[in-house]
Amino acid sequence: MQETAREANIYKTAAGLQEAAECVLRFERKAAAYRDAGKKFQSISGYMDAGQRAEECRQKAEAVERQGMEETFALGKKKEQAARTKSDYIDAIAEYKRVWNKEQFAREGKERIDACKEAIMRLETKSLWKKRSTTLGVLGLLILIFLNTDAYPFAKGMIYQATGDYKLSIANFKEGMGVPWAEGKMKKSYLYLGQKYLEEGKQKEALRAFRKAGNTLEAPEEAAKLEQKVLAEAEPGDVVRFGKGHWQVLDRKKDWMLMVYQDKGTRMVYSQEEEDRWEDTKVYRWLNGTFVFDKLTEAERKITSATAGNGRQGEYATLLTMEEKEAYNNLMGYFYSDESGYGQEEESSESPVMYRHNWWLKDLGLSAMEASYVDLEGTVRQTYVNSMTNAVRPAIWVKVKGE
Repeated sequence: MQETAREANIYKTAAGLQEAAECVLRFERKAAAYRDAGKKFQSISGYMDAGQRAEECRQKAEAVERQGMEETFALGKKKEQAARTKSDYIDAIAEYKRVWNKEQFAREGKERIDACKEAIMRLETKSLWKKRSTTLGVLGLLILIFLNTDAYPFAKGMIYQATGDYKLSIANFKEGMGVPWAEGKMKKSYLYLGQKYLEEGKQKEALRAFRKAGNTLEAPEEAAKLEQKVLAEAEPGDVVRFGKGHWQVLDRKKDWMLMVYQDKGTRMVYSQEEEDRWEDTKVYRWLNGTFVFDKLTEAERKITSATAGNGRQGEYATLLTMEEKEAYNNLMGYFYSDESGYGQEEESSESPVMYRHNWWLKDLGLSAMEASYVDLEGTVRQTYVNSMTNAVRPAIWVKVKGE
């Protein structure tokens, strides 16, 4: 009885493997699945039709492998014939390598792989000569340019950019700013430099380069991706760079990080008149208009929210609430206004003059004519919404992990 139960269990497992093999796409795995099923049937060949099914699995495995190898080799030849770039030939080689260890394709497979490698070498040689031709062309142009004009360093910048020496190209474009296209070319060099750093695994250097590239091509998107990675490693209390400003990390909830603005703030009214809704206030419109469009790129705004991702569209920035201020009070230091001469006495004579300042909270006061703020001692108070004695301290949530 126990032996029958064991055989029945093996039979059931082998039948499942045989059925599942039909759904497998890659012929190598499909043939392997049939062979595994066949071995299990063979081990109980005297049970029911196990012997017959073992033979079926063996035949199917051979047929699948034979057909799969032929189709794969044919696909490799098709890709080789249609190849135009280095990556195209690499794709063809990958198909050939799937079958070149089989006797019937060993010789021709190696020949085709060698042919693809030779084609790749020809493309690389052609690319090298193209770069050299570009360099020679630019050098010829330099002869016609006066060496004491901005056009000279600009032309050198073009040469260095074409040959991949982006640091030198940037230095020369800076010298040649009198040429109308110099700034744009310099930003492109920063983009290429950032891509080079990225290939070398130097993420922080790449991020600095992408930021300096401004809105050039894909630079903003690349910068935003790297900022997400850098921010993901930050801890509450750390001061980080995001967009055009510095922010202090206060909290993290799953993939979202709460940060408060650290650079000098703008002193302004909470609202011109009494308000019942936060969305109607002047400070709300300023935060989600002037501020974020000045400090953040479009790519950075896409990963920014006022409420950890579940807010209204276009609501990027906010103010801390009284509850949040109390929760993160031990992390936050003083806040500084952008208006010299207003507030308290100078903090340091060795750095630019900055003055500690009161800052608004999101909460309204006891009436619609009042709003809450934090004074110089860190105490929460209320004052009229049209008071000009407080600065705005923006807060944002940033998604620190990609989709």
